[in-house]
Amino acid sequence: MFTSSFLNWGWDAQTTHPRQLRRVRSLAGASLVLILVGLPFLARSIQWGISLRILLLGSAVCLALLALAMLRRGWFTPSVHCLAVGVYLGGVNQYVTVGGMESGAVAWWLIVALIGGLLLGVRAGVFWALVALATGLCLFYFESRGFAFPNLTPPPARGIQRVMMMVGEFVALVAVMVAYLTQIESSERSLEQKNKDLQQQVLRAERAEAEALDANAAKSRFLANMTHELRTPLNSILGFNHRVMNQLQGQIGPRQYDALQMVADSGEQMLKLVTDMLDLSHLDAGKLEFSRGLIDLREMVNVLVPRLRLHAHRHHLQLLVEPLPEAFTQGDVSQLRRSIETVVGHALQYCPQDAVVVSAVVSAEVTGQNRWQLQVRCKKLVFEMEHLQRIFDRFHHLHSVSGRPIIVSGLAMVLAREFAELHGGTLQVQSDAVAGTLYDLMLPLR
Repeated sequence: MFTSSFLNWGWDAQTTHPRQLRRVRSLAGASLVLILVGLPFLARSIQWGISLRILLLGSAVCLALLALAMLRRGWFTPSVHCLAVGVYLGGVNQYVTVGGMESGAVAWWLIVALIGGLLLGVRAGVFWALVALATGLCLFYFESRGFAFPNLTPPPARGIQRVMMMVGEFVALVAVMVAYLTQIESSERSLEQKNKDLQQQVLRAERAEAEALDANAAKSRFLANMTHELRTPLNSILGFNHRVMNQLQGQIGPRQYDALQMVADSGEQMLKLVTDMLDLSHLDAGKLEFSRGLIDLREMVNVLVPRLRLHAHRHHLQLLVEPLPEAFTQGDVSQLRRSIETVVGHALQYCPQDAVVVSAVVSAEVTGQNRWQLQVRCKKLVFEMEHLQRIFDRFHHLHSVSGRPIIVSGLAMVLAREFAELHGGTLQVQSDAVAGTLYDLMLPLR
């Protein structure tokens, strides 16, 4: 405990990141090792009067002390480079004063690269490796050209010198190795803990997903049951209302008849909403009934046009239908009819004035499959981006924007797109200030 506190070298263990604190301890330990290894060699150099060795080793020891001083001030990066320069000078000293290439100076230069890489990252490690390599090659070049680097140690002391050098290199390598292995061990522990935390998060997410699926299934069952319960009395109300309207037609005043018509319209809207809720719940549960038959798309549009023109007339709009090409597809008649009616009805509900134009084309894709493209355009209708994103939103509808009686329910466009995708098609809405709003329904043809 005391050793760890001492090697923290003034850095607060509570506020410093554990990885950074390990690097600080490694740097402080390596600096102290360089001082302890360098001082005996420096003392013997002074004893023997080897001025070049005194200069180089003295500089290395001073740089190690300076590294510790900078580390105390919190200057980590300059401290690492200062220590690296000190170890580098130690290697230069060994090369030029202990016999050149055979002196083993390469070991010190390898330690320089390790210090830079372990404490500052790959770039610093590569930088110091290149510096050490360039220095070694330069000195070897001079040595190969006849420049001698003699061993300046007195012959009687060379055996002790080799032992001290071996011990110094061993201690330095052990210090670097311990720092390296400590970082690896800590990283492995951190990774193991993160894996455990991730597994716990996955388990919690799986439980939450299972609970959400159960809740969604319960919601779908509730909606299916409630919509069935609602449709029965609604059908009865609508049936009696129509019977009363037929029996009293011509016997009551316009205001009374309009009131009955309003009841019928509101009931029809409520029935559409209930039907859409039921279909949406079946769709979410994967239980939506789906039949396939041959459908004449042109005939389907022509059948829907008279009823849609009544809605257009109520809103003082024109519904213009351009000549439609002959087109046949395979699918569910009810679903596709509702999709087409919803797309045109949505345009009629929000178009402020002028006309809604319906057209269709048959085009061939790159795959060779023909596609039927129904386009509904209103040049006077422009949706803001916020409103455009809410068209296919199940929970945020645009009825307040229209200010008109509802032609299609808030869920109708959601279902229309789902029905189109079930048949291999798409439904998109584009809007800009120049071209207005374009509804684009595409379906594959037989």
